[in-house]
Amino acid sequence: MVKFTYNIECRNCSHVKENSFLTAMGVNESECIGLTEFEVSLFLDKSFLENGIVCKACGSENIETFDIGLEYGDKFYDYNKLANSNKQRRIELLQILISKKNGRLEFETGGEREIDGQFFSNSLQLIKTVVSNRGKIFHSKSNGSLFACISGHVNINTRRVEAIKIERFRTMGLSKNDVIDSVNKFLRENFK
Repeated sequence: MVKFTYNIECRNCSHVKENSFLTAMGVNESECIGLTEFEVSLFLDKSFLENGIVCKACGSENIETFDIGLEYGDKFYDYNKLANSNKQRRIELLQILISKKNGRLEFETGGEREIDGQFFSNSLQLIKTVVSNRGKIFHSKSNGSLFACISGHVNINTRRVEAIKIERFRTMGLSKNDVIDSVNKFLRENFK
């Protein structure tokens, strides 16, 4: 049995509920080692749907969990800790921020160092895949954002991306098309 801690934000009305708990029966703490916040959020999303957990303010099922951790442990996403451990293992880290203000989209990137081009391109394709598969989480508003942190290992000899995973994925107020159009535009402009 594992007890997760997390915050919830409704993607429809933006209501936030902090310091929530969920006890997961049939899961032990050792199974959680090495999981990303994104992976745990998928588990929580499924659990919420199965148990009818909705936003207390508006009744929507379209809720997002973030700052997820174990009851007596670290959070699953800690960028500084991730960056420090990944430097030693030659793991790439890429942060993507798509923001929308008054309907105008902006695309920004960040990370620890210059990002390998193949890893960058693969990361953006991964974001498009997630967006396509999780379309129900998108609720367009005039202002919104998407933040993702992606990690991956690039083989120095072959320049191939050997492992890639999403560490954190949060979105609010963007449509599916906002995200895909922003990613496609960035790819066209930077990876011709």
